[in-house]
Amino acid sequence: MNKFYIIGKLSPEYVKGYMSNPDQDRAAIVGSAVERAGAKLLSLEFVRGDYDIIAITEGEYESMLAMKITTLQSGMLKELLILDTNFDMIGTIKKAAAASGTYKAT
Repeated sequence: MNKFYIIGKLSPEYVKGYMSNPDQDRAAIVGSAVERAGAKLLSLEFVRGDYDIIAITEGEYESMLAMKITTLQSGMLKELLILDTNFDMIGTIKKAAAASGTYKAT
């Protein structure tokens, strides 16, 4: 299973709903939806800064994309980024180094 970091911005609708029921277990709700999409929620945190929420999940990219589509169409988040940790950084750098020797700005 691949690990993903999901970063999102809350919508006004989400904030309104949360204010009406602040004791609701949001992690349980999100975790249930993530599981239905075929993945697993490892953690859900509210953060301060440019984004409002960070989730750490395990699964396949298609499951993460399904969650993005579901979440955005629901109106609960107004922006959602999927950060994928499943790649070979050393291999990527080697490919970039090989390509940079032939690329010239014109």
